[in-house]
Amino acid sequence: MGVLNVTVVEAKDLPPKDASTTEVFVSVQVDGTVLHVPVKPADANPKWGDVLTFQVADPATSKVVVEVKDKVTKKKDKEGKAPKEGKEKKDKEGKEKKDKEGKEKEGKEKKDKEGKEEREEG
Repeated sequence: MGVLNVTVVEAKDLPPKDASTTEVFVSVQVDGTVLHVPVKPADANPKWGDVLTFQVADPATSKVVVEVKDKVTKKKDKEGKAPKEGKEKKDKEGKEKKDKEGKEKEGKEKKDKEGKEEREEG
């Protein structure tokens, strides 16, 4: 087991963004573990100087992925955020369950009605 330290120094010449709706941060993934540096207000040249420490099997062979991202502010999240996959799945499952329950209820009502008609005829 070893330790791998990743120092996030700075980003340069980032595309301009609307400072009121975006914030910049860096995500670092090492062998499947993800850590982030603190969010900075939108800036074309943000500086961090943060050290992220990862526990790894072998520092020499660890895969490192670094991404500079924009974090959407909470106000923007509420207005423009896509629904979570889990929520969509739950909604679909709930609809399917209601459809199934409705069909079962219709089938039971039909059987009850047929049984009632047979008793009235008999």
